[in-house]
Amino acid sequence: MAGKKKILYILREASDAYPIGLIQTKTSSSDVSVILIQNATELEPEKLEGNIFVLLDDLSPSHPSPYPKIRYKEILKMIFAADSVVTW
Repeated sequence: MAGKKKILYILREASDAYPIGLIQTKTSSSDVSVILIQNATELEPEKLEGNIFVLLDDLSPSHPSPYPKIRYKEILKMIFAADSVVTW
């Protein structure tokens, strides 16, 4: 049996509830990772669960993130390792 489909979501806006809800529905059926960039780096920790990462270059010093920090090089590796990439 094949493993779960690897889906990578790249999220730009913390205020858009639709993609957050959609991502939550996929976490049980797929291997989901989420990268928070731009304004989404300020997303509250309880909004998402799973493999969540934040782009270090987009973090605000006044709003630290509890998620693991990554750089563009790691984003590229994750993009090429995923079966699907979805940006919001």
